[in-house]
Amino acid sequence: IVVVAITMISLMSSITKSNSYLFRMYDYDILFPLPIDNKTIVSSKIMSLLFESIGLSIIIGVPTLIIYSLLVPLVWYAWIMGLIVIICIPLFPIVVGSVISFVFGFIPLNSRVKNILSAVVYISFFSVFMFGYMNIQGAGEDVVLQTQMMFDSIKNLYFLGFTVVSGMTGNINNFLLFVGISLFSAL
Repeated sequence: IVVVAITMISLMSSITKSNSYLFRMYDYDILFPLPIDNKTIVSSKIMSLLFESIGLSIIIGVPTLIIYSLLVPLVWYAWIMGLIVIICIPLFPIVVGSVISFVFGFIPLNSRVKNILSAVVYISFFSVFMFGYMNIQGAGEDVVLQTQMMFDSIKNLYFLGFTVVSGMTGNINNFLLFVGISLFSAL
């Protein structure tokens, strides 16, 4: 659930911020004449967006990892894998959110219609997430059934979330697949 939550938060924040921050920023007219390479200006903006999402992922993920380790004793390499996952989770959603935001920026609507449309999209994302969470909670007291439903919903909602869960439960190939896809998408 934490993987999906961090993914959804990173995706939504990337959609809202990247259009105005990366593509439609008004300070480009001021920054580009400076004796700084244009690639440096753009990469600094991308890096600040990345660091903001990774920081949010750390704020949510590290306490979850600590609480989980108190309930289930972890070996030392599970901590390393967990920290790598926490850092890599927002990378792919940032890229997807930036592409969605870039395309959304070309829709020739006035700002009022865009604001209403973006509010409807965000409420839809949130509603789908909450509906899935409520269905998992409605499974009853059967822990095995609840775990299986959670695993299936992550698999259906977000393939990379499935690879994270599978990788953290012992499938090292899925763990490496997740890290590879996340790092490749950030390039």
